[in-house]
Amino acid sequence: MNRLHISSSNPQQDGPASECPESEESFRDIFEYAPFGMCVIGLDRCILQANAALCLMLGYSPEQLLGTDWTKLINAGDLGSLSQKWELAAEATSVCQRTKTRVLHRSGVDLWVSLRVSVLRDAKGCPLY
Repeated sequence: MNRLHISSSNPQQDGPASECPESEESFRDIFEYAPFGMCVIGLDRCILQANAALCLMLGYSPEQLLGTDWTKLINAGDLGSLSQKWELAAEATSVCQRTKTRVLHRSGVDLWVSLRVSVLRDAKGCPLY
């Protein structure tokens, strides 16, 4: 089974990583070289970053995925329950939501993935990433 991790991000907020270049560089390396698909998604549900493993898994280049509404990559039959998990993750105090779902490869083939949606928050509890 493929693994996919999605983080939600609010690009209009500055976070601690912007104050620490070493942390930012480490995150970038971990993100890019992870052996499983990862992407950072804005609160508007558009993909802001996608790593090489995700691009390979889905059959797209990073440029093709950037700006894409991630819900367009989910099998229509799974979208309702997955949207509920997205909302729970964004509103709840839990760190992540996990589920298994089908994502669409560029060729149109469904791929089963273990999906984890994480929302990182600031000290006040507002979503950052």
